[in-house]
Amino acid sequence: MRIQINLASKPFVELGQVFKRLRIAMAALGVTAAALGGLLYMESSKADVAQGQLATLRNKTSELQRERSRNEARMHQPVNA
Repeated sequence: MRIQINLASKPFVELGQVFKRLRIAMAALGVTAAALGGLLYMESSKADVAQGQLATLRNKTSELQRERSRNEARMHQPVNA
């Protein structure tokens, strides 16, 4: 009496299509990553410009506050001083 034993518990599976889809997915992710990197670079540049403008406005504001305090001090001086 012969007993047949199938040593391959899983049948042969063609992985070519799976690898092809995986390559396509990886390429799509790469393109997406590159696009997001470019977007990040552009937004970072815009943020740097905005930070520079904000620093300029802060300097101008502090200068105007100093001028205001000098003018207020001048107003509180006696007339014949």
